[in-house]
Amino acid sequence: VALQPLVLHRSGGVEGRVVSADGAPLVNTFFSFTFSTEAITWRVRQEETNQFRQNIATDENGGFTLLDGLPAYAGNLELRGIGPFEGLRTDGPVAVEVMAGDVLGLGDIVVVNKTAGNE
Repeated sequence: VALQPLVLHRSGGVEGRVVSADGAPLVNTFFSFTFSTEAITWRVRQEETNQFRQNIATDENGGFTLLDGLPAYAGNLELRGIGPFEGLRTDGPVAVEVMAGDVLGLGDIVVVNKTAGNE
């Protein structure tokens, strides 16, 4: 059996600020961060997926940072509130291109309230 080489690719990161529709920062808020790309798949709990997920929390200015761990590919990101912030989410995917070894500045990411009655 011939051995196959293991190829490791450097990862990248993102940072941004989560704001409401009126531009107010959402401070100390918890989100599920999802990065989707068709370029690669991950194996999670015995299933293949094209989504990277991680929980994040915003700081006192509404900011967040993921320094690395995202694949260096083009893809889409989405935020969904968790816990008491469950109705908050991006109004559709946000297109990004993650670069190896870089932290991509996303600027302000607007989330809207999608709870029942607010859609």
